[in-house]
Amino acid sequence: MYTIKIPVFVESIKDSKSFYCEKTNLFEFVFDYGMDTILLSCVSNPTIQLVLSLENFSALDSPVFTLNVEDCKKMFDQFKISIPDYLISKEIFEYPLGKNFLIKDPSNNLILISEEMI
Repeated sequence: MYTIKIPVFVESIKDSKSFYCEKTNLFEFVFDYGMDTILLSCVSNPTIQLVLSLENFSALDSPVFTLNVEDCKKMFDQFKISIPDYLISKEIFEYPLGKNFLIKDPSNNLILISEEMI
């Protein structure tokens, strides 16, 4: 089995772990590597993993990753309640091949939530 590990630099491991695992329920904790680095696994597809590391960085203007979901509207509505301060998009952007919206994590990393219609 292959896995995709996405490095994500964060300002706080604790806040980021809470965001990804508890507030969004998109990921679950897998392993603590020590030295302020942990591994999270996507709940719906465990082959996709985030490696959260404490680093000095400047937040990017583009998403650090895209998460494709089955129902973009359902997730957007859920996030309006569970993480309203982290929603960047005020509405879902729809285009011929899908829809998407942006959220940010506690370290201001952008994440694109997308539903493809192909």
